[in-house]
Amino acid sequence: MTTLRPSEVPAARFRLSAGLVLLFLAQTLATGATTAGSPFYDVVVVGAGPAGLGSAVYAASEGLRTLLVERTATGGQAGQSSRIENYLGFPDGVSGGQLADRARRQAVKFGAELLLARDVVALEAHGP
Repeated sequence: MTTLRPSEVPAARFRLSAGLVLLFLAQTLATGATTAGSPFYDVVVVGAGPAGLGSAVYAASEGLRTLLVERTATGGQAGQSSRIENYLGFPDGVSGGQLADRARRQAVKFGAELLLARDVVALEAHGP
């Protein structure tokens, strides 16, 4: 893996309707960096564990421009579990991978954009 100096790491800013600017740095991956498709979002969700995925599903299903930012892979710690038996809606249990995949597909279905391999490093307030 290539090591980059801080000045070489791409940074991006997104204007949020609440007047926040999200700064995040790219992680270097063999497959290349991912980039957001829009400079403006109504909602930015940091972290794609079960709570983040659920937030992205609900925000996007209401028609909000939604960006979900995740450092590694969707599902968080739950996504690594071989069996989850106490998650609402799955009385017979579900694997963490299946749960994460279903939630990710549902978020994308409603229009949420997923940005993987990114670290959120700061939120800055701008405007009123």
